[in-house]
Amino acid sequence: MLWASEVPGAASASLRAIRKKREGRIVDPPPALESPWALYRLTSSELLNRPTWLPAPGLLGPALARFSDSSPVTVSDVFSVKLGIRAGDREVFVIDTKQYDDLPARERSGFKPIAEKDGIDGGGIVATRYLFLAARYRSGRRIGRAFPVILRAILLPRKSTLAQRQRVDPKRWWRLAEARNTWRNRKDPRIVSRGGFAQWVRCRCGRHLHSSTSIRVVFSTRLRQDIAQNRRFGTLADVLRLYCILFSSDVFFRIVREFSTNASGGQVDLQQKYLNLVPIPLLPSWLAANRELSSMTDKFDPNVFPTLSERNAFAARCYGLDTNTL
Repeated sequence: MLWASEVPGAASASLRAIRKKREGRIVDPPPALESPWALYRLTSSELLNRPTWLPAPGLLGPALARFSDSSPVTVSDVFSVKLGIRAGDREVFVIDTKQYDDLPARERSGFKPIAEKDGIDGGGIVATRYLFLAARYRSGRRIGRAFPVILRAILLPRKSTLAQRQRVDPKRWWRLAEARNTWRNRKDPRIVSRGGFAQWVRCRCGRHLHSSTSIRVVFSTRLRQDIAQNRRFGTLADVLRLYCILFSSDVFFRIVREFSTNASGGQVDLQQKYLNLVPIPLLPSWLAANRELSSMTDKFDPNVFPTLSERNAFAARCYGLDTNTL
């Protein structure tokens, strides 16, 4: 199996390496995790069990397999991964803070703050974008009465385009392409992702509505039972914060990359079909069985998100990986 990253020149470098290997100049490809390419063996059965035929980096070697054997738990066993809202036309439905502030106070109620890449930092969320929600309105006339400025300045200029979107009723052209309301109003603590991971606990006013084409929202499932059996490690929100620390590490990125594909810009694709197969520790039980790991979490300041090096050390310990090779 030959894999090359999105880094410019990686593909040509890998082909040169293959030629050298054939000519006997090198025996094995470079093993470094930062290598932009990799050449390794993969059986046909292993390939058939993968969620995609596209090559994976294969840079973690047997270490990841050892973890999976000792803890055969995957993301799908612990979380239920959900897609966030798909607006269908971000230029219309999503505005920034300045545009939001310029609206009449009465019309701001049509927008809800959303989690975006530049608003996820340090495991927390600061809304920098707002999404227009008008699904409850059944006619353009009602939209005009409730939001005259929004209708005139934002919606009407794009009416014909909005009406032609797939999965949208042309008679309800002001609606989002995919609202995905089934999970949105639940009060469960959750984790969201868009270029980073952040813990989200629903506030009383319900003002944070996490939405975007690439947002993934997760609700805990099996995790609740494990937390109940290991209460000394905190509440669901406490454990989700530890998962945010784990997910926000370079180590986790490299592990996910073994099961997913690279999107533009080097990010990994977090669709359910990929993310659900990623092995993860069931943290409450894992902490109860590993005193060193438990001691590491005790040192985390609850008011300060750990540094990248601390997150990497924690994630490496969770997976039994050697930080010196990472």
